Amino acid sequence: RARCAQIGRDPATVAVRATLPTPTAPAREPGEAIEELVEAATSLIEKGSTHLVVPLSAWTCTREGARAVVSELAARLGGEAPR
Repeated sequence: RARCAQIGRDPATVAVRATLPTPTAPAREPGEAIEELVEAATSLIEKGSTHLVVPLSAWTCTREGARAVVSELAARLGGEAPR
């Protein structure tokens, strides 16, 4: 954002997409991995990311687990989970 301002570009018009890293351990239950996921997401947001890509298959093995991960991530980061 600072660089955008330096070159005369409105930072609000720039989106930065980042993919969250895969977990340090194999896919597990959502509750076991959420702290690591939130920490990684928070770090990327603090560095200027505006959109996060979550490689769900690396974090959970089930559809229910994916819903839980996305819902918890949205709740912890102050967003809204897709329906």
